[in-house]
Amino acid sequence: NATGDGRVVITPSEVKEYKKLSLLASNVINLHFRNDGTLEIMNTQGRTTINLDASGNSPEAANKILVANMTSAFFRSDGAELESAEAIGNAVLIVNPLHKSANSYKTTITAPQFTCDFYEENKSRSCLAGNDAKMVRVPTGTVKTLEKQMFTSKTMHVFFNKNTQEVKRFDANGQAKFSEGSRGGISDNITYTSHDRIVRFRGNLPTMWSSQARIRAGEIDWNTKKDTSTYGKGVRATYFSQKQTANTTPFSNPK
Repeated sequence: NATGDGRVVITPSEVKEYKKLSLLASNVINLHFRNDGTLEIMNTQGRTTINLDASGNSPEAANKILVANMTSAFFRSDGAELESAEAIGNAVLIVNPLHKSANSYKTTITAPQFTCDFYEENKSRSCLAGNDAKMVRVPTGTVKTLEKQMFTSKTMHVFFNKNTQEVKRFDANGQAKFSEGSRGGISDNITYTSHDRIVRFRGNLPTMWSSQARIRAGEIDWNTKKDTSTYGKGVRATYFSQKQTANTTPFSNPK
């Protein structure tokens, strides 16, 4: 048991996907060991920061930071690699790519609490954020080819690609809302897949809007990569004046 400002650093003997795990806690750090001496559980009290530093061996490598008022980290049988982690109280998860590119985002998720699990070698598998979650994704490239994205929902489940550690998919459930630039949409459930950058709105008559139009439909698929949208199952569309939209609506001829 360590009382007061404490620090734990775990450095792998063979650097692969990560080069260091460090933990800072303001009040208490409590370590539980197995009978064979391997680390099993690490609990903290007080504002805690867990840093997982990537090695940079992969072009898509990303550093991860988890901050919360209390944390619990559970280790695999070797005592060196994370199996799961819990963060409670004003929790923040930051995924920051080491190598900035035109297609990369810095992702920040905030929620009252998180539960995360990991692949081998401390690779992130998924994180579940509960009770009013918010995600902000800011493009990291110097050339502006992407726009800032924002998701909010009651719960949010984020899945990571095992090899690249990039955000692979996330599911926003319960009063979900998404915005990119000046456009946005709402529905009960929203799913985003990064390989095709499609946002899928489902449940409770999804609605999407921009400065040119407002559309409701049973299903909406918004392709943010190609800047196109598909609507189905009872579509209701309201387009604003042709003059205002510079003839960009599907009905460029006012007649």
